Amino acid sequence: MKRFWFICRSGVLGLSVAWLTGIHPCGADLRAAAPEPGHPILQAPPIQAAELRARAKAEKACSADKRLCFAETYEAAARHTAFGQWETLEGGRARWTLFVHAPGATNVNLGLADVALPVSGVLRISTGDGCAVAGPYHEGDLAADGQLWTPVLPGDFIVVEAEMPEEARADFSLTIACVNSGFLDVAGRPEAAATEAEKQGWCNIDVACPLAAAWQDPVRSVGRCTVLGRYLCTGTLVMNQRADFRPFFLTANHCVSSIYAARSVVVYWNYQSPTCGALGGGSLGQYQSGASLRATHAPSDFTLLELDTQPSSAAGVHYAGWDCSGDAVAGAAGIHHPWGDEKAWCYENHALQSTDFASSTVDSGASHWRVPHWEYGTTEDGSSGSGLWEGTTQRIVGQLHGGYSACGNNLSDWYGKLSASWQGGGTSSSRLRDWLDPDNTGLLYMDGRDPAAGSTWDAGYQSLGGGWRRLAWFGDYIPMGGDGWLWHNRHGFLFVPADAASGSIWLFAQDMGWLWTGNTTYPFLYRSSDGAWVWYNGATGPRWFRNMATGVWETW
Repeated sequence: MKRFWFICRSGVLGLSVAWLTGIHPCGADLRAAAPEPGHPILQAPPIQAAELRARAKAEKACSADKRLCFAETYEAAARHTAFGQWETLEGGRARWTLFVHAPGATNVNLGLADVALPVSGVLRISTGDGCAVAGPYHEGDLAADGQLWTPVLPGDFIVVEAEMPEEARADFSLTIACVNSGFLDVAGRPEAAATEAEKQGWCNIDVACPLAAAWQDPVRSVGRCTVLGRYLCTGTLVMNQRADFRPFFLTANHCVSSIYAARSVVVYWNYQSPTCGALGGGSLGQYQSGASLRATHAPSDFTLLELDTQPSSAAGVHYAGWDCSGDAVAGAAGIHHPWGDEKAWCYENHALQSTDFASSTVDSGASHWRVPHWEYGTTEDGSSGSGLWEGTTQRIVGQLHGGYSACGNNLSDWYGKLSASWQGGGTSSSRLRDWLDPDNTGLLYMDGRDPAAGSTWDAGYQSLGGGWRRLAWFGDYIPMGGDGWLWHNRHGFLFVPADAASGSIWLFAQDMGWLWTGNTTYPFLYRSSDGAWVWYNGATGPRWFRNMATGVWETW
């Protein structure tokens, strides 16, 4: 296994999908769950959570930045050979244990480096009383670089345990590179709402509310994300032109702008209130860690990540559609995690304004969409990077850069335009186009889709309205029902079998019989009846085809 060392504040970490077995404490205050005397303890410097909350609030008072800082980082560099304790278990197995104490913390997360497990080994990270557990992780769950960034766990005591055969101890390694001590509750403790004033504002609208009922597909594309174990933002799964469900995750440049920060990202799915108006009660039980940086651009404040793995089918995610046309937007919705809390929905009824960031000067060529003020809801710290959806098509047109909106005011927010990010800085590492339209089809907008819908032969089609669809390589057509028949604007009636592959299809034409073509082949078609290749010149009434074997032009 390749091993990689890192510094916590810019460390590279990664992990395939894992699920918390429980995030809410099942006993009393977890800070009382200290280890028994004699157990090894890695001690982080104590923090004064109340003072840090007050300082953070003062620093944010006049800031448009809506990224939320929730933890202090301690660079521990604690290798398992110098910390922790081994014990022999029955059946020829051994266990290594280390307690981590972060005095004063409301929650803790760890950055681990150089993690290697033997084939039959298992790693668990839990709270002191075992009520919240991350893992278990096995050798196959770890990223190739040996990095692991944990979810936030409630309380200030964490237990790290690795169990394996006694004879495999030499194959185990682990370094606790950093300990992140939370001073804001971001671990979803039910009692936090009564003990901390720093929770989402009263005017936020749960995504379970009737106002958001028509937005449940976009809601399922939105995730809460932690970065470097210290910051909270929001991001959105987005579809690409091939509709192959590569897990692209759109967020803000000011949240994630480096390879190192991308590797540390932990995304939480479906963290939302079960009932309207609760502004709480959600579960942090579905998460995944690790991502690669694909593109980022500061002027329009976008970052596109590719998550290390596709979200589990249990998460039921949706891949959001998008619109890069830059056309005027008459009304729009935002979906986000205010203060890192349960997911919320907000809406602007008025037309968006094209301006630069934090400006009210209208300029059609500017890089941002200005939301004058929200009619419903608001955004808050933790909302940075969240998507802005056009109100009718429900396609993303931007991601949140920042602003001054809050409960009780009518101030503005600014979203980096997707249309500006499309070309970005002109390179694949600084623009969206190369990733969301990898075949350079010129696609300007795309509808969202569920992974459960699968990848069909016309994956990535553009909806033209009225049931009409357009594929850049195939042209315009309208399905005639669910039996495979369609009407093509040049070829007339065509039949496409249900099992046709994406970009490679057999189709039946009433006049020419069975034909084969594909997204890299058309307008050349293979005709089954005589084994001839023909080339279609695009004409209609009649259609002209050149027989590539005989050189003769045919009309149909």
